[in-house]
Amino acid sequence: MLPRRQGTRRIPALRFGDPRVIALFAALLQLSYQAAGFRHAQLRRSVAALLGRALEGYSTAQMTYDLARLAAHGLIERQARTHRYRPTAEGLRIAAILTKLNDRLLAPALARATAIASPHQPRWESFDRALRGLCEDAQLAA
Repeated sequence: MLPRRQGTRRIPALRFGDPRVIALFAALLQLSYQAAGFRHAQLRRSVAALLGRALEGYSTAQMTYDLARLAAHGLIERQARTHRYRPTAEGLRIAAILTKLNDRLLAPALARATAIASPHQPRWESFDRALRGLCEDAQLAA
C-alpha cells in the first residue's frame, strides 16, 4: 500500500515483500479470530515471533507505529472506549491475499532464483525466470 496524505498527515506505506509488513499481515490473520479484538501487546508478541526475534527485538514504539499505519490504511479499527483493535473486512482480505501471495509465490521464486543464479545472468533475470516457472506450474497467466 502506497504512502498517501490524509489532510496534512502523511500515512507511511506498507511495502509488500517487507518482512515486517508480511509478519504484520500474518499476525493480523492469527489474531482475527478473537471476538473481543486484540491488544497492542498480543499483536507485538505475534509479530516478533513471526520475525524470529525476541520481544526486545521488536519495540513497543515499532508496534505503535505499525498499528498507526494499519489503522490509517483502514486495515484495522480501534474499538470505542477500549485498548483493543479489530481487523476490518477489507483488512482481512488484503492481509490474506498478500500473505498467501508472499508465501506461495514470492518467497519460493526468490529461493529458486538463488538456486539457479549464475554469474553470467543478472539476478533479476533469474528471479523473473523462476517466477514465470512458478506461474506456469500454477497455471497462472504471466
